[in-house]
Amino acid sequence: MTAAHTFLKTVAASGKKVLFVGTKPETKNIVESTAEKFNMPFVVKRWVGGTLTNFKQIRSRVNMLHDLTSRKEDGTLVYRTKKELLLLNRKMVKLELNFGGIKDMSTLPGAIVVVDPKKEHLAVAEARVLGIPVVAIANTDCDISIINHPIIANDANVTSVATVLETVATGLSN
Repeated sequence: MTAAHTFLKTVAASGKKVLFVGTKPETKNIVESTAEKFNMPFVVKRWVGGTLTNFKQIRSRVNMLHDLTSRKEDGTLVYRTKKELLLLNRKMVKLELNFGGIKDMSTLPGAIVVVDPKKEHLAVAEARVLGIPVVAIANTDCDISIINHPIIANDANVTSVATVLETVATGLSN
């Protein structure tokens, strides 16, 4: 756990973001609150395939979310029909659901922190393809040979995940 903490501290010192990933129902609130506490991007709803490997396309969807939100706030969407407004609002809700945690991530992250790499195997695979280091809280049923900085702990227990994330992420507050 100390090696992961030191590694994340160096990533934060270099000015890069750390992406937190955890979509298990029991741990998603902890992952989200930890990421928000340190002003880092997160994914807690579902991993959208290509989030890292097809970042340019994902970024265009995030830009659409920013555009629709700003147009709604400044009132330029008011002049549309009711049906168009309804469809745009539905699109905004869906975009916020899928990309709300990464809407402030303008570049690829310097590292990702994963809770349960077995469940989040797509995120780990995409990070490995791009050479992005992975820090993972892994239970004994996970293959830790593909993880750069494994932390062996119970990845389903709320208290365990909260303790490990808080300990590892304290270096991000620089």
